[in-house]
Amino acid sequence: MGVGGHRHKLLHGNIAPGDAVERLQKAGLTRIKLIRKVDVRHHKGGIDSGIGTSGAGNGHRAAHQR
Repeated sequence: MGVGGHRHKLLHGNIAPGDAVERLQKAGLTRIKLIRKVDVRHHKGGIDSGIGTSGAGNGHRAAHQR
């Protein structure tokens, strides 16, 4: 399961240790995506913050172009 499994479990109490994380990774989710999802939650940024979108600060620029 790797070190990421433990950290992930600590941040989300609701996710089963290890195998849920591995199932996500087998489904094509990389550890980077999992960590990025956590980052969005901590920053409470929403889509427009640009956190969790590809590239830094992209989300906010996109909001102005609409």
